Amino acid sequence: MASPTWTRKTYELVADILAETFNKPTHGKPSKVDVFTLVQAFSAEFQMDNPNFDAKRFSKAATAKLIDDGVWL
Repeated sequence: MASPTWTRKTYELVADILAETFNKPTHGKPSKVDVFTLVQAFSAEFQMDNPNFDAKRFSKAATAKLIDDGVWL
């Protein structure tokens, strides 16, 4: 079995970013600003950890389902 690639530190970072972003009243579906903020925050942290991290690829993957599902038209 392969070793996990994420560490406890990574999970804590994800939880912190989510808490910071959504620690406010919500208004239904996620807004572009909320998702953009999350994508940018995760990208910055992942790039510091891995210089080969592809922020554009991550952004596309993170938003594709919202676009495909018609949440953002």
